[in-house]
Amino acid sequence: MTIETIRDADDLRRAFKRLETIFQAEEGTVQAREREALVTLIEAYESSRCDLSSSAAFDGRALRNSPPAGPQ
Repeated sequence: MTIETIRDADDLRRAFKRLETIFQAEEGTVQAREREALVTLIEAYESSRCDLSSSAAFDGRALRNSPPAGPQ
């Protein structure tokens, strides 16, 4: 089992492709441990690229207080 850091979209694609092949691995096997490592790496990569914290979340309340767009 060789696990490498996910650095870009190509690495992410390879990680997902590998994950697909071992997703249903029996618990306690090398493939199951690899699956868990890949899931952790994928989550870490995605969370570093997408800020989903509450401070970055879309706030729809701002739209309720703004005038409608378009010609008046």
